[in-house]
Amino acid sequence: MRTSADRFASEIFGLVGGLKTGNFLTRERMQLVAVVVMAFTVLTLGFLAATATGSVDILGRPLGTDFSSFYAAGRLVLEGTPTAPYAPATQYAQQQVLFGADTPFYAWQYPPLFLIIVAPLALLPYPLALFAWQGGTFALYLWTLAGIIKAWMPSDRTVAAALDSSWWILAFGFPAIFVNPAHGQNGFLSAAVLGAALLMLDCRPVVAGILFGLLAYKPQLGVMIPLVLLTTSRWRT
Repeated sequence: MRTSADRFASEIFGLVGGLKTGNFLTRERMQLVAVVVMAFTVLTLGFLAATATGSVDILGRPLGTDFSSFYAAGRLVLEGTPTAPYAPATQYAQQQVLFGADTPFYAWQYPPLFLIIVAPLALLPYPLALFAWQGGTFALYLWTLAGIIKAWMPSDRTVAAALDSSWWILAFGFPAIFVNPAHGQNGFLSAAVLGAALLMLDCRPVVAGILFGLLAYKPQLGVMIPLVLLTTSRWRT
């Protein structure tokens, strides 16, 4: 007769075995988790937007938190002072003008290349700029994922049909989808640029090289890329 200890040990070994084989990660479970994450994302972001006062959320932070530094830097560029974002005191003073004296400080930590992107956004009112930034880069993220799915679509029609009908659920339900808009960050853009570059690496090496080069706005994401290109003799890229 099995004891409780035996049953516990059996469950533990079964769990370990499942982790090794990945059998626990069924399509249904992945979709369920994705739907839960999507619901959490929509409800949380909706709450922050609904309880905001102007462009400041209920916690006293600018909506999109980190995006406030992008917007402030863009405004300084439009005012004719493109070096000002690199002076923390000046950058913070601009943020205080835009969001109030009590706003937290969000530093500008990007190379001048990124000013080319944020300056046009600063022409818009802040909420619209945040929406355009997140919506536009999210569309690029989905476009890149669709290209990856198409390029790696299995030959088995049944599997391909299932994948084609469910990939977007996982794309929307990825946990970073919540983190990125909550902090107004550039993860969607980075994923799109890097993913598109990898897709074009063999068919359009020069275009891939240009896309890799654009990642210079966030160089820590591309530290290994030049090394990999050199060791694989991808000279055109």
